[in-house]
Amino acid sequence: MPLEIEVKGRGGTPEHEAAQALAGVFRQGIPRTTDGHIVIISGATLFGQSTKDLDLIAYGDLHKFKLPLRFFAEDGHLQAGDVFVNNFCMCIELKRHAAHDVLLDGLVLKVRYNNKLHDVTHQSEKQKYALKQFIEERSGRKAPYVYNFVWLRGMSHDSLMGLVGKSEHARTGHNYLPARFALPWLFQLGCVQKRPYKVPGKDYWVANCLPKTEDIHSYELCQALDLFTRMREAVGDLTRKKIEKISDRLIKDQDYSEAIGKMLLVISGRAGTGKTVKLLRLAYDLARHQGKRCLILTYNLALVSDIRRLLALSRMPDDVDQHSVGIQTLHKFFYELAIGFGFGQESEHGNKYIPDFVSHYEKYLAEMMEFVNAGVIQQKDIQELMETRHDEVAWDHVLIDEAQDWQPLERDLIYKVFTPARVIVADGIDQMIRSQTHCDWAHRVKSHRIHERRCLRQKRNLVEFVNKYAEEFNLGWELEPIEEYEGGKVVVCASPNPYDLFQKEFQACQSFGNRAYEMMFLTPPALVVRRDPKKEKDKPEREFSLAGEFASNGFPIWDGTRKDLRSDYPTDVNQFRLLQYDSCRGLECWSVVCLQLDELVRYKADTYEVEDGQQSLLQEDAQDRKDKFVYLWSLIPLTRAIDTVVITLRNPTGSFADRLKRLAVEMPDFVEWRE
Repeated sequence: MPLEIEVKGRGGTPEHEAAQALAGVFRQGIPRTTDGHIVIISGATLFGQSTKDLDLIAYGDLHKFKLPLRFFAEDGHLQAGDVFVNNFCMCIELKRHAAHDVLLDGLVLKVRYNNKLHDVTHQSEKQKYALKQFIEERSGRKAPYVYNFVWLRGMSHDSLMGLVGKSEHARTGHNYLPARFALPWLFQLGCVQKRPYKVPGKDYWVANCLPKTEDIHSYELCQALDLFTRMREAVGDLTRKKIEKISDRLIKDQDYSEAIGKMLLVISGRAGTGKTVKLLRLAYDLARHQGKRCLILTYNLALVSDIRRLLALSRMPDDVDQHSVGIQTLHKFFYELAIGFGFGQESEHGNKYIPDFVSHYEKYLAEMMEFVNAGVIQQKDIQELMETRHDEVAWDHVLIDEAQDWQPLERDLIYKVFTPARVIVADGIDQMIRSQTHCDWAHRVKSHRIHERRCLRQKRNLVEFVNKYAEEFNLGWELEPIEEYEGGKVVVCASPNPYDLFQKEFQACQSFGNRAYEMMFLTPPALVVRRDPKKEKDKPEREFSLAGEFASNGFPIWDGTRKDLRSDYPTDVNQFRLLQYDSCRGLECWSVVCLQLDELVRYKADTYEVEDGQQSLLQEDAQDRKDKFVYLWSLIPLTRAIDTVVITLRNPTGSFADRLKRLAVEMPDFVEWRE
């Protein structure tokens, strides 16, 4: 059959226009007598990946197609000869910057956007590996080799040559395409990334992304990329409402709008008052309507995954040179900051890394702050860091989730890089996990504070239950319900895994238009199996011990306790999320099942540690302080649900169970005790 070229994607976009131009390059460079099938996709979304937006993806197979190419052999000598291209797979990042806004810093290509320089080389590499991972997750097979290119559509061939130089190494040691190019240029640059294979006893080479016997089209990449469209169509009612909510204008006419960019903005309130959602709405509004790049920082990987999913479904771009909203863990942020400050070592591939960063986290924080305070790293050095690692650490605004639980050193470094005026924090007041000492972000800093008192998440009955629970355990906690937000229920079950109850509550969840994603299970550490990765290489380091049992009872789970899944997000709306209690803060669901909540209470009591300085607080008894910490912690999972909380117990005759039973007797209209 003759050559077939398909161009897919939404028409009328710059990406689709570029896809059509690329199709023209293939048509002009491949003889009409050559058989083959090429697919070019514009504006692809890799749903489920942290780097999700790809301008162009092209893949295909060709029959007996060869090009005369030049490339460097393993011994470093220039080699020339016929290269057969049987199949290929590539991703292409588009840049429309003029030549004066593009520069080469060593081996790093940068483009100027809003007077800042952005690392396009790193961006292109991230896209390449995101596509490989996406293909492997969707197909269950090893991905083909992926070429990655940067197409500088605003630069002529002569301008590009002036940028990279005229030596042979300079001409081939990159992956840049000028505005107009011929097909040999594309594949010659591909040979730089993956050296062609010399066929023994023959005078030609082969450049394939797969063995010739395999079919590139068997990966059904187009169908896999349709996952994003299917997910948008299949999300439940709650997810749709969340997307609509974060997309609404928020800053306009608000009393704090004048504070943003001029002073620290603090949003304070207890669990359920909507702090995290407001952070997300502020970031979205600043990006969409003011063209800002906003970064949300949290230490909760599960929250990172949930927000990434929402941002993907809302079509928020993640390109480095346009408005965007990113989310990272604070450890990832400070890791990149440390590398930008010159810490770490170089790998054999030329990438900087810090092998012991997590184990010596506080030491690296202290050293960075010491350098800044001693003048070793000055403000101009920080500015240079902002320019050279823009996609990682340079943002217009940084928004801090659960700011009360950060370390003062982390806060101070954030201020050094961004200044307080570009910081917005959500302060949960007394919800402490990482520490038992409140971090005050407004200390000696000009600030504007908004205090949220009403519970915006939970229905009225759940707010009443949480208030009564707090009263029972002497927590000094009270939220105002929204009177018109009627309904909500709590079920306390003496059985640890009542699957019939779970099924009943899931049917109720579905009746409100929700999917399995909106029913979340929370587990204590006792139900998580930990393994030695050296002895059991093919199994995850940890996983939920009852995963198989849950699946056989009709509850297929996305296991957020597994280390290899924690930074991703579910891509199947028919999976139920399962997370450890320690990972649930900031999340919300229609229905939440608190598995063996009494086991969480026991675990928190057993692992409680008295911090330095607490022994001197004579006004508070040590046991009272411990109880307050433990039971405040138990409030966090109880404030995740919008409509229904299910609590199961490991020991239905213990003192904690007795107190829950007493609450059920006090509130029989909406709290059920089930044997």
